[in-house]
This record gives sequence, structure tokens and C-alpha cells, in this order.
Amino acid sequence: MQGSVGYLASPNYPDEYFHNMNCEWTITGLSTNVSIEWEFLDIEAGRDCRYDYIKFESEHLAHPPRLCGSADKPEVSKFNLVIPGNNITVRFVTDRSE
Repeated sequence: MQGSVGYLASPNYPDEYFHNMNCEWTITGLSTNVSIEWEFLDIEAGRDCRYDYIKFESEHLAHPPRLCGSADKPEVSKFNLVIPGNNITVRFVTDRSE
């Protein structure tokens, strides 16, 4: 994905996402920062997001954050990530459970 604004969606959206996935998107921004914000998020919640999660990877992040849960939770609905540099990889991982 390249440009000033873009949208990501899981495979099968708006229906439930599939099990046992490992999706990856690379975002290349036009400036010196990439900003990530949510419009809708509903991922299986779990301690430390170890089952289903979204992970943000960049050479500028020593500890890439993982995100899971629902957008009605404060820690998810208020999520806004600004990363130095113009590249970020977004990884969406799901396990086998329902």
C-alpha cells in the first residue's frame, strides 16, 4: 500500500476472519512518519494477544506492539500509532481455535 491514505481489511471482511492465517501488508508513506488509526477492530482477545493479533513491525520499533480485542475497549479504541520512517509492516495472525 502506498500513498497518503489507505485502508486494510482482513480476508472475508465484513464477515468473520479465517483461522490459521498469517497475512502481511507493507505500508509505504509519503512523509517521514506512518500513522495507523482504527475505524473498526474485533479480534479474539487473549492474554498478551498470543492467539489472534495484529503486529506492527518496523526497523524503528524495538518492541513491536501487538493488538487484539474489540474496538469498544479503551486500549483498542484509542489506539493511534505513529512510527518514524516511511515503512511499516502490518501482520495479522490467527490461530486454529474458534
